[in-house]
Amino acid sequence: MTQVAVVKAQRAAKLSGDGVVGPETWAVLGLSGTPACRAVPPHELSRHAKAVRAVAREAVALAAVLVRRPGSTKNSLALAALHFAERQKGKPYQWGGVGPKGYDCSGLVMKAYAKAGITIPRVANDQYGAGEPVPLSSARAGDLVFYATDVTNPRSIHHVAIYLGHGRVLDAPYTGAFVGVRPLWTDGLLPVAVRPAAQLHLPLRPGATGPSVALLQRMLNRHGASMHVDGDYGPRTTVAVNAWKKHHHLKRDGIVRRAMWLSLVQLTAR
Repeated sequence: MTQVAVVKAQRAAKLSGDGVVGPETWAVLGLSGTPACRAVPPHELSRHAKAVRAVAREAVALAAVLVRRPGSTKNSLALAALHFAERQKGKPYQWGGVGPKGYDCSGLVMKAYAKAGITIPRVANDQYGAGEPVPLSSARAGDLVFYATDVTNPRSIHHVAIYLGHGRVLDAPYTGAFVGVRPLWTDGLLPVAVRPAAQLHLPLRPGATGPSVALLQRMLNRHGASMHVDGDYGPRTTVAVNAWKKHHHLKRDGIVRRAMWLSLVQLTAR
Protein backbone atom coordinates (compact mmCIF):
# COMPACT_ATOMS: atom_id res chain seq x y z
CA MET A 1 0.00 0.00 0.00
CA THR A 2 2.88 2.34 0.79
CA GLN A 3 4.50 1.57 -2.56
CA VAL A 4 1.26 2.28 -4.44
CA ALA A 5 0.93 5.63 -2.64
CA VAL A 6 4.54 6.57 -3.40
CA VAL A 7 4.21 5.76 -7.11
CA LYS A 8 0.95 7.73 -7.28
CA ALA A 9 2.63 10.79 -5.72
CA GLN A 10 5.60 10.49 -8.06
CA ARG A 11 3.50 10.26 -11.18
CA ALA A 12 1.39 13.23 -10.05
CA ALA A 13 4.64 15.22 -9.82
CA LYS A 14 5.79 13.93 -13.22
CA LEU A 15 8.62 11.86 -11.70
CA SER A 16 9.63 8.40 -12.90
CA GLY A 17 7.13 6.54 -10.68
CA ASP A 18 9.67 3.91 -9.70
CA GLY A 19 8.58 3.68 -6.05
CA VAL A 20 12.05 4.61 -4.79
CA VAL A 21 11.99 7.54 -2.34
CA GLY A 22 15.00 9.71 -3.13
CA PRO A 23 15.58 13.46 -2.61
CA GLU A 24 13.19 14.48 -5.42
CA THR A 25 10.33 12.46 -3.96
CA TRP A 26 10.99 13.82 -0.48
CA ALA A 27 10.84 17.32 -1.96
CA VAL A 28 7.51 16.56 -3.61
CA LEU A 29 6.19 15.42 -0.24
CA GLY A 30 7.44 18.64 1.35
CA LEU A 31 9.73 16.83 3.76
CA SER A 32 13.16 17.56 2.36
CA GLY A 33 14.06 19.98 5.15
CA THR A 34 14.51 17.30 7.83
CA PRO A 35 17.94 15.67 8.31
CA ALA A 36 16.45 12.17 8.18
CA CYS A 37 15.21 12.83 4.65
CA ARG A 38 18.54 13.88 3.19
CA ALA A 39 20.17 11.35 0.90
CA VAL A 40 23.77 11.06 2.12
CA PRO A 41 26.31 10.29 -0.63
CA PRO A 42 28.42 7.20 0.14
CA HIS A 43 31.65 9.22 0.24
CA GLU A 44 30.25 11.26 3.16
CA LEU A 45 29.67 8.24 5.33
CA SER A 46 32.29 7.62 8.00
CA ARG A 47 33.80 4.19 8.45
CA HIS A 48 31.78 3.72 11.62
CA ALA A 49 28.53 4.79 9.96
CA LYS A 50 29.16 2.28 7.17
CA ALA A 51 29.75 -0.45 9.74
CA VAL A 52 26.51 0.45 11.53
CA ARG A 53 24.57 0.29 8.28
CA ALA A 54 26.12 -3.06 7.37
CA VAL A 55 25.22 -4.61 10.74
CA ALA A 56 21.72 -3.17 10.62
CA ARG A 57 21.15 -4.61 7.14
CA GLU A 58 22.40 -7.99 8.31
CA ALA A 59 20.04 -7.98 11.30
CA VAL A 60 17.05 -7.08 9.12
CA ALA A 61 17.86 -9.87 6.67
CA LEU A 62 18.26 -12.47 9.43
CA ALA A 63 15.09 -11.33 11.20
CA ALA A 64 13.10 -11.74 7.99
CA VAL A 65 14.00 -15.43 7.98
CA LEU A 66 12.58 -15.91 11.48
CA VAL A 67 9.03 -15.04 10.49
CA ARG A 68 8.92 -18.12 8.26
CA ARG A 69 10.27 -20.49 10.92
CA PRO A 70 8.49 -21.83 14.02
CA GLY A 71 11.65 -21.57 16.10
CA SER A 72 10.30 -24.03 18.65
CA THR A 73 12.44 -25.77 21.25
CA LYS A 74 12.39 -29.07 23.15
CA ASN A 75 14.92 -27.92 25.72
CA SER A 76 13.18 -28.38 29.06
CA LEU A 77 15.21 -25.63 30.73
CA ALA A 78 14.28 -23.08 28.07
CA LEU A 79 10.67 -24.22 28.33
CA ALA A 80 10.74 -23.74 32.11
CA ALA A 81 12.01 -20.17 31.65
CA LEU A 82 9.35 -19.51 29.00
CA HIS A 83 6.61 -20.88 31.24
CA PHE A 84 7.54 -18.44 33.98
CA ALA A 85 7.86 -15.48 31.61
CA GLU A 86 4.49 -16.22 29.99
CA ARG A 87 2.82 -16.11 33.41
CA GLN A 88 4.11 -12.57 33.95
CA LYS A 89 2.18 -11.15 30.98
CA GLY A 90 0.14 -8.10 31.88
CA LYS A 91 2.40 -6.97 34.72
CA PRO A 92 3.71 -3.42 34.43
CA TYR A 93 7.17 -2.35 33.38
CA GLN A 94 9.06 -1.21 36.45
CA TRP A 95 12.56 0.22 36.14
CA GLY A 96 14.87 -2.02 38.20
CA GLY A 97 11.97 -4.43 38.75
CA VAL A 98 12.64 -8.11 39.39
CA GLY A 99 9.07 -9.04 40.31
CA PRO A 100 6.71 -10.20 41.40
CA LYS A 101 4.64 -7.04 40.80
CA GLY A 102 6.68 -5.55 37.97
CA TYR A 103 9.77 -6.06 35.83
CA ASP A 104 12.22 -4.30 33.63
CA CYS A 105 13.55 -6.12 30.57
CA SER A 106 16.60 -7.76 32.14
CA GLY A 107 14.85 -8.40 35.45
CA LEU A 108 12.24 -10.49 33.67
CA VAL A 109 14.92 -12.47 31.82
CA MET A 110 16.98 -13.05 34.95
CA LYS A 111 14.00 -14.29 36.97
CA ALA A 112 12.72 -16.49 34.13
CA TYR A 113 16.01 -18.35 33.83
CA ALA A 114 16.43 -18.55 37.60
CA LYS A 115 13.26 -20.65 37.53
CA ALA A 116 15.12 -23.06 35.25
CA GLY A 117 18.10 -23.16 37.60
CA ILE A 118 20.28 -21.02 35.35
CA THR A 119 21.98 -18.00 36.86
CA ILE A 120 22.53 -15.10 34.48
CA PRO A 121 23.62 -11.49 35.14
CA ARG A 122 21.20 -8.75 36.10
CA VAL A 123 21.95 -6.17 33.37
CA ALA A 124 21.00 -6.54 29.70
CA ASN A 125 24.44 -5.90 28.20
CA ASP A 126 25.96 -8.45 30.61
CA GLN A 127 23.27 -10.97 29.65
CA TYR A 128 24.64 -10.81 26.11
CA GLY A 129 27.46 -13.04 27.34
CA ALA A 130 25.23 -15.40 29.33
CA GLY A 131 25.03 -18.31 26.92
CA GLU A 132 25.89 -19.67 23.52
CA PRO A 133 25.78 -17.05 20.72
CA VAL A 134 23.85 -18.13 17.62
CA PRO A 135 22.99 -16.32 14.36
CA LEU A 136 19.73 -14.44 14.74
CA SER A 137 18.20 -16.49 11.92
CA SER A 138 18.74 -19.64 14.03
CA ALA A 139 17.00 -18.30 17.15
CA ARG A 140 14.75 -20.71 19.01
CA ALA A 141 12.14 -20.17 21.69
CA GLY A 142 13.84 -19.18 24.93
CA ASP A 143 16.81 -17.51 23.24
CA LEU A 144 17.52 -13.86 24.01
CA VAL A 145 17.59 -11.06 21.44
CA PHE A 146 19.24 -7.72 22.09
CA TYR A 147 18.96 -4.07 21.09
CA ALA A 148 21.74 -1.48 21.19
CA THR A 149 22.17 2.23 20.55
CA ASP A 150 25.26 1.30 18.51
CA VAL A 151 24.84 -2.08 16.85
CA THR A 152 28.60 -2.39 16.39
CA ASN A 153 29.18 -2.17 20.16
CA PRO A 154 27.49 -4.74 22.47
CA ARG A 155 28.36 -2.56 25.47
CA SER A 156 25.68 -0.14 24.24
CA ILE A 157 22.95 -2.79 24.63
CA HIS A 158 19.94 -1.24 26.32
CA HIS A 159 17.18 -3.86 25.88
CA VAL A 160 16.73 -7.62 25.93
CA ALA A 161 13.72 -9.74 24.95
CA ILE A 162 12.91 -13.45 25.05
CA TYR A 163 12.34 -14.96 21.63
CA LEU A 164 9.15 -17.03 21.25
CA GLY A 165 9.25 -18.17 17.62
CA HIS A 166 7.54 -17.06 14.40
CA GLY A 167 9.14 -13.62 14.69
CA ARG A 168 7.64 -12.82 18.10
CA VAL A 169 9.22 -11.81 21.40
CA LEU A 170 8.10 -11.51 25.00
CA ASP A 171 9.50 -8.59 26.96
CA ALA A 172 9.04 -5.74 29.42
CA PRO A 173 9.64 -2.83 27.03
CA TYR A 174 9.45 0.60 28.70
CA THR A 175 7.76 2.71 31.36
CA GLY A 176 4.00 2.75 30.88
CA ALA A 177 3.95 -0.58 29.02
CA PHE A 178 3.30 -4.11 30.25
CA VAL A 179 5.00 -7.46 29.95
CA GLY A 180 3.64 -9.00 26.78
CA VAL A 181 4.15 -10.57 23.36
CA ARG A 182 5.18 -8.37 20.44
CA PRO A 183 6.46 -8.73 16.87
CA LEU A 184 10.24 -8.70 16.64
CA TRP A 185 11.23 -5.18 15.60
CA THR A 186 14.56 -4.46 13.94
CA ASP A 187 15.54 -0.92 14.93
CA GLY A 188 18.77 -1.40 16.90
CA LEU A 189 18.52 -5.19 16.75
CA LEU A 190 21.77 -7.15 16.95
CA PRO A 191 22.28 -9.99 14.42
CA VAL A 192 23.24 -12.46 17.17
CA ALA A 193 20.94 -14.21 19.66
CA VAL A 194 22.08 -15.80 22.92
CA ARG A 195 21.00 -19.23 24.20
CA PRO A 196 21.25 -19.33 28.03
CA ALA A 197 20.09 -22.95 28.25
CA ALA A 198 23.25 -24.01 26.39
CA GLN A 199 25.47 -22.98 29.32
CA LEU A 200 24.06 -25.78 31.48
CA HIS A 201 25.34 -29.11 30.25
CA LEU A 202 23.09 -31.96 31.38
CA PRO A 203 23.25 -34.72 32.37
CA LEU A 204 25.87 -34.16 35.08
CA ARG A 205 27.89 -37.20 36.08
CA PRO A 206 30.60 -37.97 38.63
CA GLY A 207 33.87 -36.56 37.37
CA ALA A 208 32.30 -33.46 35.80
CA THR A 209 33.61 -30.02 36.72
CA GLY A 210 32.56 -26.43 36.18
CA PRO A 211 29.89 -23.84 37.00
CA SER A 212 27.00 -26.27 36.47
CA VAL A 213 28.41 -28.56 39.15
CA ALA A 214 28.93 -25.60 41.50
CA LEU A 215 25.29 -24.58 41.04
CA LEU A 216 24.19 -28.16 41.72
CA GLN A 217 26.23 -28.19 44.92
CA ARG A 218 24.70 -24.92 46.10
CA MET A 219 21.17 -26.22 45.52
CA LEU A 220 21.96 -29.48 47.33
CA ASN A 221 23.36 -27.47 50.24
CA ARG A 222 20.02 -25.69 50.55
CA HIS A 223 18.58 -29.14 51.19
CA GLY A 224 21.06 -29.91 53.94
CA ALA A 225 24.00 -31.45 52.05
CA SER A 226 26.62 -29.18 53.74
CA MET A 227 29.38 -29.68 51.17
CA HIS A 228 32.15 -27.44 49.92
CA VAL A 229 31.14 -25.70 46.66
CA ASP A 230 34.13 -26.30 44.41
CA GLY A 231 32.56 -27.21 41.05
CA ASP A 232 34.02 -30.73 41.24
CA TYR A 233 31.60 -33.65 40.96
CA GLY A 234 33.48 -35.91 43.33
CA PRO A 235 32.44 -38.55 45.90
CA ARG A 236 30.75 -36.11 48.32
CA THR A 237 28.61 -34.66 45.53
CA THR A 238 27.73 -38.16 44.34
CA VAL A 239 26.65 -39.16 47.86
CA ALA A 240 24.51 -36.01 48.16
CA VAL A 241 22.88 -36.59 44.76
CA ASN A 242 22.05 -40.20 45.58
CA ALA A 243 20.70 -39.22 48.99
CA TRP A 244 18.42 -36.70 47.34
CA LYS A 245 17.33 -39.27 44.75
CA LYS A 246 16.61 -41.85 47.45
CA HIS A 247 14.44 -39.37 49.33
CA HIS A 248 12.49 -38.66 46.13
CA HIS A 249 12.23 -42.31 45.07
CA LEU A 250 14.52 -42.02 42.06
CA LYS A 251 17.15 -44.40 40.79
CA ARG A 252 20.37 -43.82 42.72
CA ASP A 253 22.80 -43.76 39.79
CA GLY A 254 24.56 -40.50 40.68
CA ILE A 255 23.46 -38.84 37.41
CA VAL A 256 21.63 -35.51 37.35
CA ARG A 257 19.30 -35.36 34.37
CA ARG A 258 16.93 -32.56 33.40
CA ALA A 259 13.95 -34.01 35.28
CA MET A 260 15.92 -34.10 38.54
CA TRP A 261 17.42 -30.67 37.87
CA LEU A 262 14.04 -29.02 37.33
CA SER A 263 12.45 -30.66 40.36
CA LEU A 264 15.47 -29.70 42.49
CA VAL A 265 15.18 -26.11 41.25
CA GLN A 266 11.46 -25.99 42.01
CA LEU A 267 11.94 -27.30 45.54
CA THR A 268 14.86 -24.91 46.13
CA ALA A 269 12.73 -21.94 45.05
CA ARG A 270 9.99 -22.64 47.57
